[in-house]
Amino acid sequence: MLIEKKFIGATLAIGALALAGCQTNLAELPEPSSTPRVLTGDEIRAYAGRTSTWEAKDGSAQGRVTLNADGTQTLTSNIPGVARDTGTWRVSGNRQCATWTRIRGGEERCTTWTLMPDGSIDTGNTITRF
Repeated sequence: MLIEKKFIGATLAIGALALAGCQTNLAELPEPSSTPRVLTGDEIRAYAGRTSTWEAKDGSAQGRVTLNADGTQTLTSNIPGVARDTGTWRVSGNRQCATWTRIRGGEERCTTWTLMPDGSIDTGNTITRF
């Protein structure tokens, strides 16, 4: 019994270290300031590998987006007819450009990301939180 507890404890400790190691691979996110500010391209790239929650400013839709480090992205939402979607994302200058398979018929849209004092990101039509 004592050996089992030590083994389980050691296994949990190794697992925790492994998870902590995964987290260190993510870039440090930009810090909010007392006033809104536009993020640079490099700051936008820091969100690669992370999942956000978002809500349309008019309250008509909400969901989650994962920006994968390989430039792909996935979406889940309550948008009628588009509960799930996949696409690509990239940075062009200081803008994030997104293409979805179903949303906008695959047309790319580039947006400026403004980091708000509360840490949320205003993308024009949505408020996003990572």
